Amino acid sequence: QQQKTMDDNEIDLDDSSCEDEDKQPSVTEEGAALANNLSSTSTTIDVNSAHLIFLGTGCATPSPHRSSSGIGLFMPTSNYRTENSLNTDALALSAIIECGEGTLSSLSRHIQFLSHELSSLDDQLSHVNFIWISHAHLDHYGDLSSVVQAVANAKRKVRRARPVVVIAPPKVLQYLRVLLGKSQSSKGQNRQYIGITHRDFQTSPFAGHVHSMIYDDRLLLSSSSHLHAGRQATNYYKPFVSIQNIEVEHCRDAYALLLELCIPMKNGAFDTFSLCFSGDTRPSSLLTRTCLMNPSSVQRPHHSPISLLIHEATFLDDIHGREEALRKKHSTVREALDVATSMKAEACMLTHFSQRYSHVSANDVSRPADTNNSYPGNWGIACDGMMIPLTKRGIASLLPLTRCIDAIHSHCTHSR
Repeated sequence: QQQKTMDDNEIDLDDSSCEDEDKQPSVTEEGAALANNLSSTSTTIDVNSAHLIFLGTGCATPSPHRSSSGIGLFMPTSNYRTENSLNTDALALSAIIECGEGTLSSLSRHIQFLSHELSSLDDQLSHVNFIWISHAHLDHYGDLSSVVQAVANAKRKVRRARPVVVIAPPKVLQYLRVLLGKSQSSKGQNRQYIGITHRDFQTSPFAGHVHSMIYDDRLLLSSSSHLHAGRQATNYYKPFVSIQNIEVEHCRDAYALLLELCIPMKNGAFDTFSLCFSGDTRPSSLLTRTCLMNPSSVQRPHHSPISLLIHEATFLDDIHGREEALRKKHSTVREALDVATSMKAEACMLTHFSQRYSHVSANDVSRPADTNNSYPGNWGIACDGMMIPLTKRGIASLLPLTRCIDAIHSHCTHSR
Protein backbone atom coordinates (compact mmCIF):
# COMPACT_ATOMS: atom_id res chain seq x y z
CA GLN A 1 0.00 0.00 0.00
CA GLN A 2 2.89 2.34 0.79
CA GLN A 3 4.42 1.73 -2.64
CA LYS A 4 1.10 2.54 -4.31
CA THR A 5 0.85 5.84 -2.43
CA MET A 6 4.34 6.86 -3.49
CA ASP A 7 3.71 5.95 -7.13
CA ASP A 8 0.64 8.18 -7.28
CA ASN A 9 2.83 11.27 -7.40
CA GLU A 10 5.77 9.86 -9.33
CA ILE A 11 6.87 11.52 -12.57
CA ASP A 12 4.80 10.23 -15.47
CA LEU A 13 6.75 10.26 -18.73
CA ASP A 14 4.17 8.25 -20.65
CA ASP A 15 3.51 9.77 -24.09
CA SER A 16 -0.21 9.15 -23.56
CA SER A 17 -0.29 12.26 -21.37
CA CYS A 18 -0.01 14.35 -24.55
CA GLU A 19 -2.89 12.71 -26.44
CA ASP A 20 -5.37 15.48 -25.69
CA GLU A 21 -2.90 18.11 -26.90
CA ASP A 22 -2.38 16.27 -30.18
CA LYS A 23 -6.02 16.90 -31.05
CA GLN A 24 -5.65 20.69 -30.98
CA PRO A 25 -3.76 21.82 -34.10
CA SER A 26 -5.37 25.26 -33.94
CA VAL A 27 -3.81 25.87 -30.54
CA THR A 28 -0.43 24.94 -32.03
CA GLU A 29 -0.74 27.68 -34.66
CA GLU A 30 -1.72 30.15 -31.94
CA GLY A 31 1.26 29.06 -29.87
CA ALA A 32 3.65 29.57 -32.78
CA ALA A 33 2.39 33.12 -33.24
CA LEU A 34 2.65 33.86 -29.53
CA ALA A 35 6.15 32.40 -29.33
CA ASN A 36 7.27 34.57 -32.24
CA ASN A 37 5.74 37.65 -30.65
CA LEU A 38 7.37 36.96 -27.29
CA SER A 39 10.78 36.43 -28.85
CA SER A 40 10.66 39.87 -30.45
CA THR A 41 9.23 41.72 -27.44
CA SER A 42 11.37 43.04 -24.63
CA THR A 43 9.81 42.39 -21.23
CA THR A 44 10.06 44.90 -18.42
CA ILE A 45 9.00 44.61 -14.80
CA ASP A 46 7.21 47.48 -13.11
CA VAL A 47 9.37 47.95 -10.02
CA ASN A 48 6.76 50.28 -8.51
CA SER A 49 4.25 47.44 -8.04
CA ALA A 50 4.35 44.47 -5.68
CA HIS A 51 4.92 41.08 -7.36
CA LEU A 52 4.61 37.38 -6.63
CA ILE A 53 6.90 34.78 -8.18
CA PHE A 54 6.06 31.08 -8.18
CA LEU A 55 9.31 29.26 -7.44
CA GLY A 56 7.71 25.81 -7.42
CA THR A 57 4.19 24.63 -8.26
CA GLY A 58 4.39 20.86 -7.82
CA CYS A 59 3.78 18.46 -4.97
CA ALA A 60 5.84 15.57 -3.61
CA THR A 61 9.18 14.97 -5.34
CA PRO A 62 10.41 17.70 -7.72
CA SER A 63 10.20 16.81 -11.40
CA PRO A 64 11.54 18.27 -14.66
CA HIS A 65 8.17 19.97 -15.04
CA ARG A 66 7.69 21.46 -11.55
CA SER A 67 9.75 22.13 -8.45
CA SER A 68 8.41 21.73 -4.93
CA SER A 69 6.27 24.46 -3.37
CA GLY A 70 7.69 27.94 -3.05
CA ILE A 71 6.49 31.54 -3.53
CA GLY A 72 8.45 34.77 -3.27
CA LEU A 73 6.84 38.12 -2.41
CA PHE A 74 8.52 41.25 -3.79
CA MET A 75 7.61 44.70 -2.49
CA PRO A 76 8.47 48.03 -4.16
CA THR A 77 11.21 50.09 -2.57
CA SER A 78 14.01 52.48 -3.37
CA ASN A 79 17.62 51.31 -3.18
CA TYR A 80 19.98 53.99 -1.86
CA ARG A 81 23.29 54.02 -3.72
CA THR A 82 25.94 55.66 -1.55
CA GLU A 83 28.58 55.92 -4.27
CA ASN A 84 26.63 58.55 -6.23
CA SER A 85 23.87 59.47 -3.73
CA LEU A 86 21.10 58.30 -6.04
CA ASN A 87 17.91 56.44 -5.20
CA THR A 88 16.97 53.73 -7.67
CA ASP A 89 13.50 52.13 -7.63
CA ALA A 90 13.65 48.38 -7.11
CA LEU A 91 11.76 45.31 -5.94
CA ALA A 92 12.82 43.76 -2.62
CA LEU A 93 12.22 40.10 -1.73
CA SER A 94 10.31 40.69 1.51
CA ALA A 95 8.80 37.28 2.32
CA ILE A 96 9.00 33.64 1.25
CA ILE A 97 5.97 31.36 1.47
CA GLU A 98 6.97 27.67 1.53
CA CYS A 99 10.53 26.40 1.03
CA GLY A 100 10.33 23.11 -0.84
CA GLU A 101 13.42 21.46 -2.30
CA GLY A 102 15.10 23.73 -4.84
CA THR A 103 13.71 27.04 -3.52
CA LEU A 104 17.14 28.64 -3.18
CA SER A 105 18.29 27.57 -6.64
CA SER A 106 14.98 28.76 -8.14
CA LEU A 107 15.47 32.16 -6.51
CA SER A 108 18.99 32.35 -7.86
CA ARG A 109 17.84 31.39 -11.34
CA HIS A 110 14.98 33.89 -11.58
CA ILE A 111 16.34 36.89 -9.66
CA GLN A 112 19.06 37.47 -12.25
CA PHE A 113 16.33 38.57 -14.69
CA LEU A 114 15.21 41.43 -12.46
CA SER A 115 16.73 44.40 -14.24
CA HIS A 116 17.37 46.74 -11.33
CA GLU A 117 19.94 47.45 -8.63
CA LEU A 118 18.82 44.67 -6.25
CA SER A 119 19.43 41.98 -8.85
CA SER A 120 21.93 39.83 -6.92
CA LEU A 121 20.74 36.97 -4.74
CA ASP A 122 22.42 38.32 -1.60
CA ASP A 123 20.89 41.76 -2.11
CA GLN A 124 17.43 40.22 -2.30
CA LEU A 125 17.85 37.76 0.57
CA SER A 126 19.03 40.53 2.89
CA HIS A 127 15.53 42.06 2.70
CA VAL A 128 13.59 38.90 3.63
CA ASN A 129 11.48 39.68 6.70
CA PHE A 130 9.74 36.35 7.31
CA ILE A 131 9.44 32.81 5.97
CA TRP A 132 6.11 31.03 6.30
CA ILE A 133 5.69 27.22 6.14
CA SER A 134 2.22 25.69 5.96
CA HIS A 135 2.84 22.19 7.32
CA ALA A 136 5.49 19.58 8.04
CA HIS A 137 5.72 17.76 4.70
CA LEU A 138 9.16 17.78 3.12
CA ASP A 139 8.01 19.21 -0.21
CA HIS A 140 7.11 22.38 1.71
CA TYR A 141 10.20 22.81 3.90
CA GLY A 142 12.95 20.66 2.34
CA ASP A 143 15.12 23.68 1.49
CA LEU A 144 14.32 25.72 4.60
CA SER A 145 17.65 25.30 6.39
CA SER A 146 19.59 26.34 3.29
CA VAL A 147 17.36 29.37 2.75
CA VAL A 148 17.61 30.46 6.41
CA GLN A 149 21.40 30.20 6.33
CA ALA A 150 21.59 32.12 3.04
CA VAL A 151 19.31 34.86 4.41
CA ALA A 152 21.36 35.14 7.62
CA ASN A 153 24.61 35.38 5.68
CA ALA A 154 23.16 38.01 3.35
CA LYS A 155 21.90 40.11 6.28
CA ARG A 156 25.28 39.83 7.97
CA LYS A 157 27.05 41.18 4.89
CA VAL A 158 24.98 44.36 4.89
CA ARG A 159 24.85 44.52 8.71
CA ARG A 160 21.11 44.08 9.09
CA ALA A 161 20.76 43.17 12.75
CA ARG A 162 17.18 41.87 12.67
CA PRO A 163 17.05 38.10 11.98
CA VAL A 164 14.45 36.53 9.72
CA VAL A 165 11.26 35.26 11.38
CA VAL A 166 10.26 31.67 10.58
CA ILE A 167 6.56 30.85 11.14
CA ALA A 168 6.20 27.07 10.94
CA PRO A 169 4.82 23.94 12.64
CA PRO A 170 6.65 22.64 15.76
CA LYS A 171 8.12 19.71 13.82
CA VAL A 172 9.68 22.03 11.24
CA LEU A 173 11.15 24.30 13.91
CA GLN A 174 12.61 21.27 15.64
CA TYR A 175 14.14 20.24 12.32
CA LEU A 176 15.74 23.69 12.03
CA ARG A 177 17.10 23.52 15.58
CA VAL A 178 18.76 20.19 14.87
CA LEU A 179 20.38 21.38 11.64
CA LEU A 180 21.27 24.92 12.69
CA GLY A 181 21.46 24.56 16.47
CA LYS A 182 25.23 24.86 16.72
CA SER A 183 25.26 28.08 14.72
CA GLN A 184 22.39 29.67 16.69
CA SER A 185 23.84 32.12 19.19
CA SER A 186 21.99 32.82 22.42
CA LYS A 187 22.63 36.52 21.79
CA GLY A 188 19.79 38.09 19.83
CA GLN A 189 21.99 40.08 17.48
CA ASN A 190 23.80 36.94 16.28
CA ARG A 191 20.82 34.66 15.82
CA GLN A 192 20.19 33.36 12.31
CA TYR A 193 16.42 33.28 12.75
CA ILE A 194 13.55 33.63 15.21
CA GLY A 195 11.21 30.63 15.09
CA ILE A 196 7.58 30.65 16.20
CA THR A 197 4.70 28.24 15.64
CA HIS A 198 1.46 29.26 13.92
CA ARG A 199 -0.49 28.75 17.13
CA ASP A 200 1.89 30.83 19.26
CA PHE A 201 1.94 33.60 16.68
CA GLN A 202 -1.85 33.79 16.91
CA THR A 203 -2.46 33.35 20.63
CA SER A 204 0.67 33.65 22.74
CA PRO A 205 0.87 36.78 24.93
CA PHE A 206 4.64 36.66 24.41
CA ALA A 207 4.45 36.93 20.61
CA GLY A 208 4.31 40.74 20.62
CA HIS A 209 8.04 41.07 19.95
CA VAL A 210 7.77 38.81 16.90
CA HIS A 211 4.74 40.75 15.66
CA SER A 212 6.67 43.99 15.89
CA MET A 213 9.59 42.49 13.96
CA ILE A 214 7.21 41.89 11.05
CA TYR A 215 4.67 44.70 11.28
CA ASP A 216 7.22 47.44 12.08
CA ASP A 217 9.53 46.48 9.25
CA ARG A 218 9.96 49.45 6.91
CA LEU A 219 10.88 49.86 3.27
CA LEU A 220 12.00 53.05 1.59
CA LEU A 221 9.29 54.41 -0.67
CA SER A 222 9.98 54.30 -4.38
CA SER A 223 10.73 57.67 -5.94
CA SER A 224 7.38 57.89 -7.82
CA SER A 225 5.30 57.17 -4.70
CA HIS A 226 7.26 59.60 -2.57
CA LEU A 227 7.12 62.31 -5.21
CA HIS A 228 3.32 62.23 -5.40
CA ALA A 229 2.92 61.95 -1.64
CA GLY A 230 4.29 65.45 -1.10
CA ARG A 231 7.05 66.84 1.06
CA GLN A 232 5.24 66.21 4.33
CA ALA A 233 5.00 62.47 3.69
CA THR A 234 7.35 59.98 5.32
CA ASN A 235 10.08 58.35 3.25
CA TYR A 236 9.13 54.86 4.47
CA TYR A 237 6.15 52.54 4.58
CA LYS A 238 5.32 49.34 6.46
CA PRO A 239 4.39 46.60 3.95
CA PHE A 240 2.90 44.04 6.36
CA VAL A 241 -0.38 44.95 8.02
CA SER A 242 -1.44 41.63 9.53
CA ILE A 243 -0.89 37.87 9.40
CA GLN A 244 -3.52 35.28 10.28
CA ASN A 245 -2.82 31.55 10.48
CA ILE A 246 -5.96 29.47 9.84
CA GLU A 247 -5.98 25.77 10.68
CA VAL A 248 -7.01 23.60 7.71
CA GLU A 249 -7.76 19.95 7.00
CA HIS A 250 -4.71 18.11 5.74
CA CYS A 251 -2.42 16.79 8.47
CA ARG A 252 -1.53 17.75 12.01
CA ASP A 253 -0.55 21.41 12.38
CA ALA A 254 -1.51 22.34 8.80
CA TYR A 255 -2.35 26.00 8.24
CA ALA A 256 -3.44 28.50 5.63
CA LEU A 257 -2.17 32.09 5.49
CA LEU A 258 -4.15 35.32 5.31
CA LEU A 259 -1.75 38.18 4.67
CA GLU A 260 -2.71 41.86 4.57
CA LEU A 261 -0.31 44.02 2.59
CA CYS A 262 0.07 47.78 2.39
CA ILE A 263 1.11 48.64 -1.15
CA PRO A 264 2.15 52.18 -2.16
CA MET A 265 0.44 53.53 -5.24
CA LYS A 266 1.98 55.72 -7.91
CA ASN A 267 -0.30 58.60 -6.92
CA GLY A 268 1.13 58.65 -3.42
CA ALA A 269 -1.80 56.83 -1.77
CA PHE A 270 -1.68 53.35 -0.22
CA ASP A 271 -3.81 50.32 -1.04
CA THR A 272 -4.56 47.25 1.06
CA PHE A 273 -4.08 43.94 -0.73
CA SER A 274 -5.51 40.78 0.87
CA LEU A 275 -3.56 37.64 -0.08
CA CYS A 276 -4.80 34.21 0.99
CA PHE A 277 -2.66 31.09 0.57
CA SER A 278 -4.45 27.81 1.30
CA GLY A 279 -1.46 25.55 1.92
CA ASP A 280 -2.41 21.89 1.45
CA THR A 281 -6.02 21.25 2.39
CA ARG A 282 -9.44 19.94 1.60
CA PRO A 283 -11.95 22.75 0.88
CA SER A 284 -12.11 24.50 4.26
CA SER A 285 -15.24 26.17 5.59
CA LEU A 286 -13.17 27.76 8.38
CA LEU A 287 -10.84 29.33 5.84
CA THR A 288 -13.80 30.64 3.84
CA ARG A 289 -15.50 32.12 6.93
CA THR A 290 -12.28 33.76 8.10
CA CYS A 291 -11.72 35.38 4.73
CA LEU A 292 -15.30 36.59 4.49
CA MET A 293 -14.86 38.27 7.89
CA ASN A 294 -11.61 39.87 6.78
CA PRO A 295 -11.47 43.33 8.44
CA SER A 296 -10.20 44.96 5.24
CA SER A 297 -13.50 44.13 3.51
CA VAL A 298 -15.31 46.14 6.19
CA GLN A 299 -12.94 49.06 5.67
CA ARG A 300 -13.37 48.79 1.88
CA PRO A 301 -17.07 47.84 1.42
CA HIS A 302 -16.94 47.92 -2.38
CA HIS A 303 -13.96 45.57 -2.60
CA SER A 304 -13.78 41.77 -2.47
CA PRO A 305 -12.75 40.34 0.93
CA ILE A 306 -9.78 38.63 -0.74
CA SER A 307 -7.78 40.26 -3.53
CA LEU A 308 -6.02 37.02 -4.55
CA LEU A 309 -6.55 33.44 -3.39
CA ILE A 310 -3.71 31.01 -4.10
CA HIS A 311 -5.26 27.58 -3.62
CA GLU A 312 -3.79 24.13 -3.95
CA ALA A 313 -5.27 22.09 -6.80
CA THR A 314 -3.38 18.84 -6.58
CA PHE A 315 -5.73 16.76 -8.74
CA LEU A 316 -7.90 17.22 -11.79
CA ASP A 317 -11.64 16.90 -11.31
CA ASP A 318 -12.11 13.42 -12.78
CA ILE A 319 -13.27 10.32 -10.91
CA HIS A 320 -9.76 9.24 -10.00
CA GLY A 321 -8.75 12.77 -9.00
CA ARG A 322 -11.75 13.24 -6.72
CA GLU A 323 -11.08 9.90 -4.99
CA GLU A 324 -7.42 10.74 -4.47
CA ALA A 325 -8.23 14.22 -3.18
CA LEU A 326 -10.51 12.77 -0.53
CA ARG A 327 -8.04 10.05 0.46
CA LYS A 328 -5.01 12.32 0.68
CA LYS A 329 -6.87 15.41 1.97
CA HIS A 330 -6.11 17.60 -1.02
CA SER A 331 -8.36 19.57 -3.38
CA THR A 332 -9.25 19.19 -7.04
CA VAL A 333 -9.03 22.10 -9.48
CA ARG A 334 -12.77 22.69 -9.42
CA GLU A 335 -13.02 22.42 -5.64
CA ALA A 336 -10.37 25.13 -5.41
CA LEU A 337 -12.37 27.43 -7.68
CA ASP A 338 -15.51 26.66 -5.67
CA VAL A 339 -13.68 27.92 -2.60
CA ALA A 340 -12.75 31.10 -4.48
CA THR A 341 -16.40 31.61 -5.35
CA SER A 342 -17.56 30.98 -1.76
CA MET A 343 -15.14 33.49 -0.25
CA LYS A 344 -15.86 36.04 -3.03
CA ALA A 345 -12.20 36.25 -3.97
CA GLU A 346 -11.42 38.78 -6.66
CA ALA A 347 -9.02 36.33 -8.32
CA CYS A 348 -7.75 32.78 -7.83
CA MET A 349 -4.46 31.15 -8.81
CA LEU A 350 -4.23 27.35 -8.81
CA THR A 351 -0.98 25.63 -7.78
CA HIS A 352 0.55 22.50 -6.14
CA PHE A 353 -0.21 20.05 -8.95
CA SER A 354 0.46 16.33 -8.82
CA GLN A 355 3.60 15.38 -10.72
CA ARG A 356 1.56 12.87 -12.71
CA TYR A 357 0.33 15.79 -14.84
CA SER A 358 3.03 17.03 -17.21
CA HIS A 359 0.89 20.11 -17.90
CA VAL A 360 -2.42 21.42 -16.59
CA SER A 361 -4.25 23.61 -19.09
CA ALA A 362 -7.22 25.96 -18.76
CA ASN A 363 -9.33 23.40 -20.64
CA ASP A 364 -8.51 20.78 -18.00
CA VAL A 365 -10.09 23.05 -15.40
CA SER A 366 -13.07 24.62 -17.15
CA ARG A 367 -14.56 22.78 -20.09
CA PRO A 368 -16.83 24.56 -22.59
CA ALA A 369 -19.55 21.91 -22.15
CA ASP A 370 -19.95 22.86 -18.50
CA THR A 371 -23.09 25.00 -18.38
CA ASN A 372 -22.95 25.36 -14.58
CA ASN A 373 -19.65 27.19 -14.52
CA SER A 374 -20.05 29.89 -11.87
CA TYR A 375 -16.36 30.38 -11.18
CA PRO A 376 -14.86 33.87 -10.96
CA GLY A 377 -13.59 35.29 -14.22
CA ASN A 378 -10.16 36.07 -12.79
CA TRP A 379 -8.38 32.79 -12.32
CA GLY A 380 -5.27 31.15 -13.65
CA ILE A 381 -2.87 28.22 -13.42
CA ALA A 382 0.55 28.81 -11.90
CA CYS A 383 3.75 27.48 -13.42
CA ASP A 384 7.34 27.63 -12.21
CA GLY A 385 8.94 31.01 -12.80
CA MET A 386 5.64 32.85 -13.33
CA MET A 387 5.77 36.38 -11.93
CA ILE A 388 2.56 38.37 -11.53
CA PRO A 389 2.05 41.99 -10.40
CA LEU A 390 -0.32 42.48 -7.49
CA THR A 391 -2.35 45.11 -9.33
CA LYS A 392 -5.92 45.24 -10.63
CA ARG A 393 -4.68 44.76 -14.16
CA GLY A 394 -2.31 41.98 -13.15
CA ILE A 395 -4.84 39.75 -11.41
CA ALA A 396 -7.43 40.45 -14.11
CA SER A 397 -5.03 38.96 -16.68
CA LEU A 398 -4.49 35.55 -15.05
CA LEU A 399 -6.66 33.57 -17.47
CA PRO A 400 -5.28 35.19 -20.66
CA LEU A 401 -1.77 34.53 -19.31
CA THR A 402 -2.68 30.89 -18.65
CA ARG A 403 -4.06 30.44 -22.17
CA CYS A 404 -0.92 32.03 -23.60
CA ILE A 405 1.22 29.50 -21.69
CA ASP A 406 -1.06 26.67 -22.87
CA ALA A 407 -0.57 27.73 -26.48
CA ILE A 408 3.20 27.98 -26.14
CA HIS A 409 3.33 24.60 -24.40
CA SER A 410 1.31 23.03 -27.20
CA HIS A 411 3.56 24.63 -29.83
CA CYS A 412 6.71 23.35 -28.09
CA THR A 413 5.21 19.86 -27.72
CA HIS A 414 4.39 19.62 -31.42
CA SER A 415 7.72 21.03 -32.59
CA ARG A 416 9.75 18.27 -30.92
